[in-house]
Amino acid sequence: MDNAQAVSAWIFLTLGQSGKTILASKAIKHLQSMRATAGQGGTALPHGFSVIYFFFKHQQPDKRTFTALLLSILWQTVLLDEVVLDLIYKRLASEGPQKIRSVSLLRELAELALGIQRRCFIVVDGLDECGGPNGHNSEDAQRQVIKWLEGLKGGDGEGEERCVRLFISGQQNGCLEERLGHWPAVRVDSCLAHMGDIRTYSEAKMSDISQRFRLDENTGTGILEKINARAAGMYCA
Repeated sequence: MDNAQAVSAWIFLTLGQSGKTILASKAIKHLQSMRATAGQGGTALPHGFSVIYFFFKHQQPDKRTFTALLLSILWQTVLLDEVVLDLIYKRLASEGPQKIRSVSLLRELAELALGIQRRCFIVVDGLDECGGPNGHNSEDAQRQVIKWLEGLKGGDGEGEERCVRLFISGQQNGCLEERLGHWPAVRVDSCLAHMGDIRTYSEAKMSDISQRFRLDENTGTGILEKINARAAGMYCA
């Protein structure tokens, strides 16, 4: 975080897999914990970095659009810095009411708010669930979000250094692989630690089932092997 070079990463899962939201939530909590101890000798990160996050939800109209992402970023940055509220108010005061919720203006305001932060982690979960206002044109909406997020990494064009680190999670849908294929990525479906967690969880559940239905050891082992072989990186609690 001490240099201006931004770092991006994304974690993706094959269709039907679960766990990305849990991982994103843990990443957010970890960053917030580091932020709380920054400047106290508990972390190598500099004091004053921000943590901004958003969870796309396809079934919730207020959490599935680019506009929703921008509004969330504005709200979070206002809570982090009162200066942002003053700047946003002055900018909105110069616009007519019909333009206040326009994507172009919200995008401008979000860039202004994030520019003040200087150092910022942005975590976006479930990008594959992003869509248009009516739930249509999902790929166009996702491309728009990615293009905007990537544009945040370049500074303000006036010599000021801005370090924005991006963490995006989502299921493979063709669009994300195309636009994020050059980013460092984590494949949960091929992660040995993840597969080991699935096996440990399955063994614990299988032990309970075997005792309940009085299954012999061979039968229980056979069922367990089939479950692990077909899990394909997915678990169900």
